[in-house]
Amino acid sequence: MKDNEIKFFGKLPDSELVKEILNGNKNAVEYLLFVLCEPLFSYINRTIYNSTAEKHELISEFYIYISSDDWKTLKSFMGLSKLTTWISVVAVNFFKKKRLTVSVLDKKMTLNNQNASLLLLTDLSDMICDDFSKFELYDLINKMSNLRYKMLILLELQGLASEDIAVEMNISVDNVYTMRKRARRQLAVLLNEYKNVGKE
Repeated sequence: MKDNEIKFFGKLPDSELVKEILNGNKNAVEYLLFVLCEPLFSYINRTIYNSTAEKHELISEFYIYISSDDWKTLKSFMGLSKLTTWISVVAVNFFKKKRLTVSVLDKKMTLNNQNASLLLLTDLSDMICDDFSKFELYDLINKMSNLRYKMLILLELQGLASEDIAVEMNISVDNVYTMRKRARRQLAVLLNEYKNVGKE
């Protein structure tokens, strides 16, 4: 954002900033998420995700949540506290609940041998069986919605080590491990859908 835009929105009362967002002002949304809440997402990444999450992913997930149903959550802001205080509570509760849900889901999937074999892969070649060709695997990879996850999987198929993937994607090795788990989970869902086609 430009400095004059940051100064403009920074001078607005909380109620006016919320009104601008609800009226569809994209700059107001950008100011809220990338300027006003920037320290908040750093805090959430550090305390809830142990600094393993990508900040832009946290911002995207929270944007989808808070803007859903025509900004239903934001409309509940009554101005009884500062907007930053209110949104901090909302965001922290959202990500804590999300983290807990994912943890519980992972445990349930671990107990299921079939799903565990997909989600806890140590080698992507495990996904290629007699009735599932490598070409079909690439077709599923192309259907992955997250481009960074897709890129990571393709680099793995080339035989690159985690350190090399980190260099290619300009991220840390820790982030490679985190993204790999999420990417394989997304790919496993697509694989299950593929295998269940025609069975219903």
